[in-house]
Amino acid sequence: MRKPATLFALIASTSIVLAHSGATGIVKERMEGMGSLSQSMKALVQMAKSDAVDPGKVGDIAREIQNHSGEAMTKRFPEEPQQMVSEAAPLIWQDWDKFVEISDDLFQSAVRLEAQAGSSELELNSFVKEMGATCSSCHKEFRIKK
Repeated sequence: MRKPATLFALIASTSIVLAHSGATGIVKERMEGMGSLSQSMKALVQMAKSDAVDPGKVGDIAREIQNHSGEAMTKRFPEEPQQMVSEAAPLIWQDWDKFVEISDDLFQSAVRLEAQAGSSELELNSFVKEMGATCSSCHKEFRIKK
């Protein structure tokens, strides 16, 4: 027989997966965009760790991040919070200006990363730290804790 904590964790994780699989419309688009950002950041981290920097791939990743940050991100958060399962905290709409600022910071970092992708002066680790801190600050403020 499973221990209660293990059973609870299994039920909770299954509920989260099922809730996310049922997302539709703008919430689903938002979740897919966040997933893309996550994959992009993971790819940058792997590249930085390996010291095998591929300038073309860095540029591609930077453009992908741009496609899901800044205005591309904020437009997926309509003025009225959606009554669907989401990890978006209601504080987003209460402190909209800060949310926009963080999203714009990520976009601007990605623009600078793209511009430096082919440069011999590219400091990928610095970009990974900067962008990671931006993502973390947004998650800390505006993402519902799991």
